[in-house]
Amino acid sequence: MKAWCSANHCSVEQLKYGLYKIKPATPDPKTSPVQFVPLATVDLLGSVSPAPSLILHIGKASIELHSGFDPMLLREVIHALTSPC
Repeated sequence: MKAWCSANHCSVEQLKYGLYKIKPATPDPKTSPVQFVPLATVDLLGSVSPAPSLILHIGKASIELHSGFDPMLLREVIHALTSPC
């Protein structure tokens, strides 16, 4: 760092501050990967139950759960909704 700063006419503190300022603008893809969760679609025409068993609210999203839901799919959806982008 010191050699680079001398060659570029800046102090080590200026370099550290500059690196600090650009750090949030360039996220490391290893620490914040984008993951897509496959979702199975179901034709709901005629198969909707009169009342949902449970309505789950996560942030601005609402998920309606009926008896017989896939718990693994729910786990993946919750993980996708709560993971930072």
